[in-house]
Amino acid sequence: MARDNVADSSHVIEVTNVSKSFTTGNGKHLVLDQIHLEMNEGDFICVVGPSGCGKTTLLNIIGGLETPDDGVVSHRGMPIEGPNPSRGVIFQQYALFPWKTVLENVAFGLKLKGMSRRERTDIALHYLDLVGLSDFKDAYPKELSGGMKQRVAIARAYAANPEVLLMDEPFGALDAQTRGQLQEELLKTWEKEKKTVFFITHDVEEAVILANRVIMMDAHPGRIKRELAVDLPYPRNQETKLIDAFTQLKNEVWMNVYHH
Repeated sequence: MARDNVADSSHVIEVTNVSKSFTTGNGKHLVLDQIHLEMNEGDFICVVGPSGCGKTTLLNIIGGLETPDDGVVSHRGMPIEGPNPSRGVIFQQYALFPWKTVLENVAFGLKLKGMSRRERTDIALHYLDLVGLSDFKDAYPKELSGGMKQRVAIARAYAANPEVLLMDEPFGALDAQTRGQLQEELLKTWEKEKKTVFFITHDVEEAVILANRVIMMDAHPGRIKRELAVDLPYPRNQETKLIDAFTQLKNEVWMNVYHH
């Protein structure tokens, strides 16, 4: 089927024939090659692939932080030409302001929107409650564990009320137990708020527990190899990882991504 470059506004995000190269001392490297991807409202998409397959580059292009060499990326039918509050980004490094309290960090984006202090505080407290950090609202980032800092970053992104959340290995630096807790909290929040989520991970198990769609990528150049629908029922938790259907899906993703 031939695809043209006209965006379809029924999709929240549409990536059409996107390619991107970088030039290094060794010459020009094609990082993304003809990527086509559609994200629908309420999708939780996880992208898995080996290092160097362009996952983060793709996320940065959707976020408006980088521009493609070829192709078009659109949000609700409008070309993406730079960062926008309607697309919130959460990185592996928490990027919190060390001199602000947890509450002030979460409310920061709302201040930029010109909301009153009362309004900002109410919204920030709501999301701190959602990620289980109400008791730490007056703490500073240096007093928090890695997992707590990442919860603050998630609460801050949700509080700004973007339509799309772009998450670049947000749990990558955490220990297995904390990671499992945050996966469950993120799923609970997503089920309540129904944001459209684009989540990058190296961890096949994490992709299958979170996503309704897993995108598998190849490297050198980065291409979408396969997409898999994950039809495990929600709510999902750590026990979900023990059922046969989960194991089958995990093995299928693993074979596609890491086995050649």
